[in-house]
Order: sequence, then C-alpha cells, then structure tokens
Amino acid sequence: MSTNSLSLNPQPWIINRNQDLFWFIGGAVLALLFLVACAINGSAPVRLVIFWSFALDGPHVFSTATRVLFDADERRNINWLFVAALSILVVLSIVFGGFVFTSLVFLGWGHYHIFKQHMGFVFIFKRKAGEQRDYALDRYFTLGSFFLPYVYFMSVYLTGSSQLLLPLLSVGIIGAAVYLNFQLKYERLNGPKLLLLGSYIPLNWGAFLYAAQNPRSLSYILVLLVVTNIGHSMQYLRLMWFHNHNRYSQNRGLSGVISRRWIYFIAAAFVLAFPSRFIPNYNSYLAIIPYTLVGAHFVLDGKIWRIRGNPALAKALGL
Repeated sequence: MSTNSLSLNPQPWIINRNQDLFWFIGGAVLALLFLVACAINGSAPVRLVIFWSFALDGPHVFSTATRVLFDADERRNINWLFVAALSILVVLSIVFGGFVFTSLVFLGWGHYHIFKQHMGFVFIFKRKAGEQRDYALDRYFTLGSFFLPYVYFMSVYLTGSSQLLLPLLSVGIIGAAVYLNFQLKYERLNGPKLLLLGSYIPLNWGAFLYAAQNPRSLSYILVLLVVTNIGHSMQYLRLMWFHNHNRYSQNRGLSGVISRRWIYFIAAAFVLAFPSRFIPNYNSYLAIIPYTLVGAHFVLDGKIWRIRGNPALAKALGL
C-alpha cells in the first residue's frame, strides 16, 4: 500500500489523548532530562533521587496493595504461599550470595518487569486501535529491543569489554527498520504504540550505555534504575488509578473511599510506601525487607494485570 494513504487511527487512546501522552509516553521525556542532568553533573543529583524515591518509586510499588489487600477477590486469587517462598529465596540469596549477587538478580528481574509493562501497553494500544495482526511481531520486537541494551550492560560488567556494542546496536537498528517497514504497509498507523516504542527503546539504550561506563559503580547503577523507572512508575500509577476508579469507586469500605478521588488514591499509596523509604537497601541485612517487598511487587504485578480470563479487569480498563 502506498505511504500516501497512511493515516493515524482516530481512537487508539486508553484514557484520552492528553492523559496518555503525559502519563504513558511522556515519562520518557522526564527520564531523558534526568539522564542529561546526571551526565552533566557526573552523578545522580541527590535531591532528584530522593524526590523519585518518595514521589514515584515507593507509591508505584505499594499502589499494588490498593488491589491485593483491599479487594477480597484479588486476595483469593493470589498464591500467598509463593510470595512467602519468594521471601525465603531473597533471604537465602543475600545470606549466601551477597548483596552484589542479589542486586544483579534484581536488576535483571526489575528490567524484565519494566519492559513487560511496556509490552503490556503495546498490546493495550493494539486492542484499543482494533489492530488484529502481527501479535508475534509486536511481542518479539518489543522484548528483543528492551533486552539488547541489558545484554550489552551485562557483557561489560562480566568482561570489562565494550566489543559487543556495535553488533548488538546493529541488531537493534536493523530490527527497528524491519519493524517500521511492516508498520508502514498498513492503512492506519497506531500512533500511541509507535510513540511508546520510539520513546522508551532509545531511552533504555541511553540508560544502559551510561551505566556501562562504570558497571560496578553503585552511583552509575542508581542512575540506570531511576532513568528506567521514571516512566514505568508514571505509567503504573496512572493505570492503577484508572482501573481502581472504574472498578471500586462505587464500593463501600476502604477500597471505595480511596478509589473515588485521585488525591485519596495517591495518599493511600504514599502512606503504604512511606515506612519502606527509610530502610537501608544495601550493606545491611535490613535490605532483606525492601528486596522482598519489591520482589513481591514483581510477582503480584504479573498476576493481577492478566486480562485473559478476567472480565472485570478488561471492563475496568475499557477493553
């Protein structure tokens, strides 16, 4: 089909155009500004890291509790034995593997958690746009594109050499060209999906390239964590509020109260997260607590956002 006939799908948004652009895609811009500030400053600005921890990271992790603790149906669907087993594994990994080993495991797991969320948004945007094609292409392009910079970072960490940069970057560029060529063949472009991928894939490369300059430095890894987490946290908080308000706002009890107004939801997430912000997350066995809480978030998040077989979730997301 000629590119002259291409047009954007008129109704592909999850909430609406402005909300989606700011919350689901715009976080990449804020993360890029943070990365630039770190590059200029030579390290992560302390005040910005503190703000990220209290205002975004903590509330996004603990907003999961607004569903799994306050919704009886969600509680019944959670395998709490598995969560308890996870806690034991975290303890054992810290005791026998040490904090460096545990941090690397959580870095990989956390990155997988983040790019799985990006893939989830890709598929939601596909569904909203009525795009009934190329599910495998979207899945493997998204996963591969987010996985490549992580592979590069780990190769530098393990070998001290950057020799894999050119091959991996070449694979990423060729893959993006092939993917875009497929998209241009269609009559309508899925603008939100392409904006999401076009924003966050280069951002992830920038974050991992920055950290790979000194992959064993906690300071550089901290920058990597913040840069990849800013947009993820914004996406998660907005989608959780969108879901909770649609699903629980008419309920009685605590789930109904905190789901009626945005400020109540944020206040609940902030209060739930606040104590954990003061627990050391390295060089102390107290790190078992935050590692376990974050790991539980990863596990629970993978469970509660599965749309297939969950009509209540699909309805709350407007799908």
